[in-house]
Amino acid sequence: MFKNYKKHLITILKVLFSVGAIYYILSKLDLSQVGGVMMQVNPLYLLGALLVYAVSQLLSSYRLNTLFRTLPLHINHWPNIKLY
Repeated sequence: MFKNYKKHLITILKVLFSVGAIYYILSKLDLSQVGGVMMQVNPLYLLGALLVYAVSQLLSSYRLNTLFRTLPLHINHWPNIKLY
């Protein structure tokens, strides 16, 4: 019983810390200025950045799966991508 309570308490503390960190960061930003900058961004650059990020995530998940296969742990690529 105590172990389960401790696990829930740690999860709640992690969530509270994350929410607090996001609030702190957002309180330091001028969101109207961020919105103005985002309106000036070239959509092709943004799309290119998202594509590069997605490819890097795929390559990283493939690399992790290669490491898993050297261990006696075999995970199919798709579930590994979803976990990554």
